[in-house]
Amino acid sequence: MTMETPASLRWARGRAHLVLAWEAGWTALLPLLGLALLFVALAWTGLLSVLPGWAHLAALILFAAVGLGLAWTRLRHWRWPDSATVDRRIETASGLAHRPLTTLQDEPAGGDAVTFSLWQVHRARVLASLTQLRTGLPARGAYEVDPFGLRALVVSAVIVGFFAAGPDRAERLRAAFLPRFETASTVPPSMDVWATPPAYTNLPPLALSRLPEGEAVALPGGTQLSVQLSGYETKAPPDFSAPGIAATKLTRQSDGVWHGDATLPVPPEAQEGALTLLNRAWPIRVLPDAVPKIAFRERPGPTPRQSLRLPWGGEDDYGIESVRAEIRLSERKGEPFSLTLAAPARKAASGAPLHDLTDHPWAGLPVSITLIARDGRGQEGRSEPELLILPAREFTHPVAKAIIDLRRALTDEPDSAPEVARALEKLAIRPQAFSHDTLVFLGLMSARARLILADPSEDQAPVVRTLWDLALRLEEGDLSVLERDLREAQQAVQDGLEQDLTDPEMQQRLDAMQQALDRYMQALTRRAIENSQRADKPRRPRDPNARTVTSRDIQQMMDKARELARQGQKEQAQALLDQLRELMEQLANAEPELAEGDESEMGEDDGDPTSQALQNLQDLARQQRSLMDRGLQQNRQRGQKGQPGQQGQQGEPQPGDGDMAGEQESLRRRLGEIMRQLGEANGGMPQGLGRAEQAMRDALSRLQQGQQGGAAGAQQQALDQLRDAMRGLADQQRQQAGEGQGQGQGRQRAGQRPGQQTTTGQNRDPLGRDRGDQQPGNGLGNDDRVRIPEDSAVERARTIFDDLRRRAADPTRPTLEREYIDRLLRGF
Repeated sequence: MTMETPASLRWARGRAHLVLAWEAGWTALLPLLGLALLFVALAWTGLLSVLPGWAHLAALILFAAVGLGLAWTRLRHWRWPDSATVDRRIETASGLAHRPLTTLQDEPAGGDAVTFSLWQVHRARVLASLTQLRTGLPARGAYEVDPFGLRALVVSAVIVGFFAAGPDRAERLRAAFLPRFETASTVPPSMDVWATPPAYTNLPPLALSRLPEGEAVALPGGTQLSVQLSGYETKAPPDFSAPGIAATKLTRQSDGVWHGDATLPVPPEAQEGALTLLNRAWPIRVLPDAVPKIAFRERPGPTPRQSLRLPWGGEDDYGIESVRAEIRLSERKGEPFSLTLAAPARKAASGAPLHDLTDHPWAGLPVSITLIARDGRGQEGRSEPELLILPAREFTHPVAKAIIDLRRALTDEPDSAPEVARALEKLAIRPQAFSHDTLVFLGLMSARARLILADPSEDQAPVVRTLWDLALRLEEGDLSVLERDLREAQQAVQDGLEQDLTDPEMQQRLDAMQQALDRYMQALTRRAIENSQRADKPRRPRDPNARTVTSRDIQQMMDKARELARQGQKEQAQALLDQLRELMEQLANAEPELAEGDESEMGEDDGDPTSQALQNLQDLARQQRSLMDRGLQQNRQRGQKGQPGQQGQQGEPQPGDGDMAGEQESLRRRLGEIMRQLGEANGGMPQGLGRAEQAMRDALSRLQQGQQGGAAGAQQQALDQLRDAMRGLADQQRQQAGEGQGQGQGRQRAGQRPGQQTTTGQNRDPLGRDRGDQQPGNGLGNDDRVRIPEDSAVERARTIFDDLRRRAADPTRPTLEREYIDRLLRGF
């Protein structure tokens, strides 16, 4: 009678069989596995594929032979473990003393029943003692097979090959089993064909060699073709041809590499053909470059201030580069002169610029005007000439009229200088005729002296200019000179927009225009005061449907133009400046009005405290932004220099920080004074002013600590709070104006400045045009040519722009990030 083997022992013996089989097989298969991984590493890195066909085949045979040899030597001795080996493994792993499993295999040699019973009891006790049988983990055995650790190098090579192959792993592994036996002469050469259109077309380069075979492509005339062959082993140079290009030989760059360039001629009409190279052909269609078209959108003519308005429209297949107006005398001989008109670089463009030619010698004479548009290739298109009388200014002052007559005589007949000098002397000796104006007297005598002492061949242009200025002063006083200064400043800003000036240079011109605009508006205010105080001038009844144009409307247009120019939206800024110029024409020609009873409240500034606070806050915001911009620019320069002690040491004050901290403290105190005045006048103030003052304190503290980057953030927060406060004050003022309008037509709107203008019509803008999609209270509209962004869009763009500038000026940010941000800002 035999006892049944417990399940735990059977399970332990099964596990031991697997462990011993794995140990024997692992040590046998490890060399084969290493060889296979080495092959995979060579395949993924591409080393096998670049071998010549015979070498590739030899490598495959070598790998196969080594693999078969290892399999034969390693696997032929492998055996399935026997029972004794299994039991011994369990005894060793479980720590069993006296080899109990071996005892279970013994059988008594003989004996009686008592002996056999005692043997069975012994076996039962042995089986009962067999608890927690273990087999142990498989022994690695790698050291015995690979004592030098070459397996680590093979695994590293596999990892490198895995990342080197990328998504081409399967393809490279397949190519490793397929040696190529082509000769160099049968391998097709690599072709790269690029077409680069002319820069003025704004079209991107095109890789013809990457297009699907047979796909036609249209290319403008003047396109640069660039051809390169690689792997073309021949002594005879290959050639290529294209429509309008004869066979062009390629030149050898190095062994097997050939290169050639050619330019497609500009055909008079579209031309079909193909670019051929060896056995390849790419169908192309060469497009002509049409002459630009331009015409007057409406008849040119004078404005109320006798400026010449030239409404034009034009188009070109690749964009108009420049537009000018050529002016010739119609009835007399004379060299023509040209006016440069601002032209946005678009395929279809238009404009209606104003030019003050009242001081030109041809003013008042019949002329012909021809528009000339020029494209990027240099072609010019002309409009039909328009005949008109060049606008001339009408003078009513007797002395001014006499001076203009003498000026015209001097320009028509330069030899009449002595007679003109004597006439000027006669005018000068009667100062009562020009109200004893000392400047006029000195100007007349100066012009007389220059005419007498000048050489007959000398140009009299300075004298002609002086006589014009004297006539303007007599006719309108200082207002005419200020108006001329404003026009020159406007022209300088428009020229700057066309010349792609840097932001500091552009802001400098805008500041000059702002100053000229302020002086001109003050002069209009003084003229309004003088007119209101004249007893002999009757007051006109005010039109209840008239829309009032205040200085605030003009300042909003100026501020918005400044923002657009700062953001790089030059076309929209140009359009807004054109609107501003037309508005100034309307203001200069209109008669300023003052409401009855307001004379006592007039002065250089508004009598209304809210209006005064708004003007002061606008000026304060401009100075705060200027300070922030200078700080960001200085911080960026420090970061670019990377000098020790500057970059990376944000806590140490740098040279110049003290001056900026002083300016910041001055702005903070000025804001406190504005808050005090506003509180005394209205009994309260917008909450944004308090937050702006706190942000200025924070900026001051950071500047004193040398933390320019943190100061910029606080300064931007102060600007945002100032804008919110100004919007709140403007809303409050509009509400007051609405309440006051019902109390009588003669009362002035709250916040309206002396010298304000009115335009009739509920649905008209300050220029008298239909409002269209104009936003209420905005004072600005969009015409059919240029879309001016809404205030919210401009504000969002400005916020993003300022955030990018702060990041670019922060030297603690990674260099790669700052270079990327600089590229984003480069277009602005």
